[in-house]
Amino acid sequence: MFSAIIFDIDDTLVYYENLNIEEWYEEVCLPSCESLGIEISLDDWNSLVSGKFSRDWPAKLGVDAKTFWKTIDEYNYKFRIKMGRQGRIKKYEDTDVLSKIDVKMIAYSVSSKKCAEFSLEITSLRKFFYSVYGKDLDNYKFLMELKPHGGLLREILRRENISPSDCLVIGDSPRDYFAGIAAGCSAIIVDRENKYQGDFKKIENLWELISLL
Repeated sequence: MFSAIIFDIDDTLVYYENLNIEEWYEEVCLPSCESLGIEISLDDWNSLVSGKFSRDWPAKLGVDAKTFWKTIDEYNYKFRIKMGRQGRIKKYEDTDVLSKIDVKMIAYSVSSKKCAEFSLEITSLRKFFYSVYGKDLDNYKFLMELKPHGGLLREILRRENISPSDCLVIGDSPRDYFAGIAAGCSAIIVDRENKYQGDFKKIENLWELISLL
């Protein structure tokens, strides 16, 4: 039915053990802000990463959005290395299904490609993916077209020569789902904890993909 699958990475394929917004704020946001000479509260950081604020919101603080997110990604990578050393980057058990899927698989993230590659490598999942993309593609050219918008996904489809009608996008939230739909693809949420109710398709675990392919 599908010739390709594009997977979101964080909280779809991998998770970060005991990570909460306060730790992320302290480890990534605060040092980034210090280096940029700005201040962002915990509440504003939460609004930024949850999508309540647009990704160009840092311009209100006098910092170019690309510069801001590049700095965030640099400190986020350092934090991932730290979590990796602590053994806190884990793959979901149902990712074992990847070895059974015989279509082109691509992974993408709203973190940087470097962060995305690290999380996949340390969990031994990188070998399943033909390509990996991050939000820093072409120097953050698609920064304003990340999920729930479909711009980054459309560019991935173009580069991989994949027809949207032949592609399934899988993520862990409604934002992932609507990004896939906006790109012209089919989309599904893997909702392991039954958190979401709404007008979208979802599965309880990745093993259910077998019946859809």
